[in-house]
Amino acid sequence: MNPFEKDLWEVLTTLNKQHVKFVLCGKAAMLVRGMNTSVFRIEICVDPDNNNTQNLAEAARILKFKGRAGYSPEDLPGLINGNSWDIENGAMIFTMENENSANLLYVYITYPIPFYDLYLRANIIHFNGFNFAVASLEDLLYAKSLMLPRDPEDEDDIEALKKILNQ
Repeated sequence: MNPFEKDLWEVLTTLNKQHVKFVLCGKAAMLVRGMNTSVFRIEICVDPDNNNTQNLAEAARILKFKGRAGYSPEDLPGLINGNSWDIENGAMIFTMENENSANLLYVYITYPIPFYDLYLRANIIHFNGFNFAVASLEDLLYAKSLMLPRDPEDEDDIEALKKILNQ
């Protein structure tokens, strides 16, 4: 298992243990599905419910994640319902990092697909005794198609998703 995969499973397992309701999306979701992609961030869409954001804050604390803007995990619940978000690619994102890892955790509060629609259509992947919701291929394609600006790697991902869906 490479370092990214180790970090990915550690993050997903910790989120699961803390009862965070989330859907894995983006490149990490493609990787979990066995697709080739270079990934240096873990992207999740979370239920913005206050209890869920408290659970997310606890998971971030355990994982030693800090907000890029200097926020601590304890700030997350208040920030989720506030206006302190970066808007990137048409989504509201809170970016977190751990000084011991090159990987980033992108927490989507707004996503091109509302959380519960994404969650209800997600596929469940079983790993190490836990279940994880992973965005459906159709939702991954739809979300990637809407996010702008795109880099050439995003275009490659869109083509790969289209190819898989047309098989």
